[in-house]
Amino acid sequence: GEGDPTPAPTVLVHGLSSSHACWTRVLPHWAEREGRVIALDLPGFGGSDPVGEGYDVELVADTMAAALTEVGAQRFDLVGHSLGGLLSTVLADRHPDRVRRLALVAAAGVDPMWSSHPAQVAAMGGVADRLMRARRRYGPGLAARPRARVLMFSSVVADPERLSADDARLLIACSQGARRTSEALASVMATDLRPRLARLPMPVGAAWGTEDRLIAATALDELHRVRPGSQV
Repeated sequence: GEGDPTPAPTVLVHGLSSSHACWTRVLPHWAEREGRVIALDLPGFGGSDPVGEGYDVELVADTMAAALTEVGAQRFDLVGHSLGGLLSTVLADRHPDRVRRLALVAAAGVDPMWSSHPAQVAAMGGVADRLMRARRRYGPGLAARPRARVLMFSSVVADPERLSADDARLLIACSQGARRTSEALASVMATDLRPRLARLPMPVGAAWGTEDRLIAATALDELHRVRPGSQV
């Protein structure tokens, strides 16, 4: 959009193993309503190179803030989904003067998924990487088959039978540039956002699917506990 960048453009931050393309269908409508909208690729995903070793959430958040400065977004509203919600919260905590409002969409880290077993976390990351590679390799050719769509997406979509072939191809395309899935997953499982959420000075709201397959809507109980009165 070409709207006045003041008081703040809207920044959309995608989730794990995705890219800015996940917002394709909402961007035109959002831009029409909000003016300027920025959808970025997180480091290690889409067209963005990784930063550092592993997936240091503070380094990634600082990299996001620097990139937004480069495109003229000094102060903005943040909308973060899943991993993007976690990183948006870290960015808001480290650069509170930059973020006017924060909206979390099924954000990771609100109800922490700790694991004290590094080998277990590494194994989960390895499985996720292998599944993503298989989906990218074979998925586009299988997307037209309803049963194949159910097999590919039943672990992440509540009702995969309702996905169209175009929906499935878009989800697969979003993951094409994913290079830090296992590392980011390990960071998600080790990060507790609650102390950061409790001290954020800006308004915080959330949107969640009641049948979310990856991050249960019961995480909202923790959000309400640390930020009473948050809009959901």
